[in-house]
Amino acid sequence: MIDHIYRYERKFVISSLQYELAKNKIELDGWTKRFPKRTINNIYLDNISLDSYHQTNDGDLRKEKIRIRWYGHTFPFDRIIRNPILEFKVKKDNLNYKISKPMESIEIFIGMPLTMLKKEIFCQLERILNEQDNAKMKYKEIQFINNYEREYFINKTSNVRLTIDRSQNYFHTTPVIKHSTAVNSIVIELKYNLGQDFNNFVIRTNLIQNSKYKNGVDLLS
Repeated sequence: MIDHIYRYERKFVISSLQYELAKNKIELDGWTKRFPKRTINNIYLDNISLDSYHQTNDGDLRKEKIRIRWYGHTFPFDRIIRNPILEFKVKKDNLNYKISKPMESIEIFIGMPLTMLKKEIFCQLERILNEQDNAKMKYKEIQFINNYEREYFINKTSNVRLTIDRSQNYFHTTPVIKHSTAVNSIVIELKYNLGQDFNNFVIRTNLIQNSKYKNGVDLLS
C-alpha cells in the first residue's frame, strides 16, 4: 500500500511586470534558493471527454491529472528525452499528492506526428504499468505539451517551499507538434505538508485556483 504524502498548494498569479518586485520581496523576507533554475516540460493526457479538465472547471472536490514530465530542453538536439516521469497528480479538497513512475527514454521533436508520439508513449506505458494503472490509461489521449521556467526557494525554517513559474509556452500536438502560444503571466506557488499551518506570506495579489492544464486546454481549443 502506497503511503501518500499530502501537501497544500497555494497559488498566486502576477503579471510579468510584477516579477522583480515579487522576487525582491521573497528574498527580503528571508527565502533562499533551494535548487538552480530549470525548465519543466509536460505532456498532458486526458480522455476524449476531457474529464480532468472538467473536474477542474467544475470545482470538483477530487481531481486527477495525468502527465509525463521531464527537465531541461523541451526538444533536445538528439531528439531523446531522458528520465521522463509519469505522474498521477490527485487533489482531494485542498490537499494534493503525486504518484510517480519512472519511464524509459522518449523520442520527441518539433514536427513529430501525433501518431508517432502516441505509439512511442502508449506502447511503453503498456509495458511498464501494472494492470490497475493500465486501466487508467486505456482511454487517454495526448492533449498538448507545455514548458515553463521554474525557480525554487525555501523559507527560513525549511518547512515551506516556494516556486516561481514563468515564460510559459504551449505546443499543439495535432496533427504534428508545433509551437502555439506563449503566456506572460507568472505563477507563485507555496507548498507545505499536511499537519503544518502556514499563513505568513503576503503579496499584493489574490490567492487563486490555477491549473496549467486547464489553461492549456482553454488556449489551444
